[in-house]
Amino acid sequence: MSEQATHAILVVDDCPGLGAALAALFTCEGFRVHSASNGLEALDVLDREDVELVLSDVNMPDCDGFELLTRVKTRRAEGPVVLLHTGNTSVDLERGFLLGAEAVYFKPVEADTLVSAIHSYLPPQGRARRRFARHAVNLGIELLGDCTAAASRCTTLARGGMFVECSNRPTVATTVAFRLDAGGPSPAMHGTGVVAWTGRDGYGVEFTRQSAEFAEGIAKIISQQPSFADQSF
Repeated sequence: MSEQATHAILVVDDCPGLGAALAALFTCEGFRVHSASNGLEALDVLDREDVELVLSDVNMPDCDGFELLTRVKTRRAEGPVVLLHTGNTSVDLERGFLLGAEAVYFKPVEADTLVSAIHSYLPPQGRARRRFARHAVNLGIELLGDCTAAASRCTTLARGGMFVECSNRPTVATTVAFRLDAGGPSPAMHGTGVVAWTGRDGYGVEFTRQSAEFAEGIAKIISQQPSFADQSF
């Protein structure tokens, strides 16, 4: 059994075959899996069971994935929700993130990618997921090693992570090393993180190892910036 053996997730899909396949996949990964065929059934399950993450299709009758996401966030704002969507439109991607989705994946998605992502959205047993206020910034960033990407900017920063705006996106669960340009006379800061989610314009990184100097530098930058809605990193 894996470290996540006692994590419970809810799989929601109106396609019986796909729903069963996803349930089998995550059961083999050591998760306790609950299933529902639409949003209304999913809400009933959430009323009865202690579920840590919801993985839901978008296109369903009787409460689709977007409506389910909205209602889940109303009940428990910090519970991660991951959406699976047929098609590939930036409008639906943005809508999912604006409603609070942890990630939106367009079908078909590789099983390994999805499993790695779900693992990254759940904390190790006994440790709560961190949440930090986000701050709008415009900082230069250089990804080091094999994850180099041109014309990258850090446009959102928090104590626990950042959003990197670029067209060349690493895959979810990839570990990245980076150098962040704090601007002005301040020296560049080096850090590492894990890609927690990807979107149309870039990707979110959750910081892993932080030196005292790095943490102090981040705190100094964000103390001078306006904050907006809370977001997990």
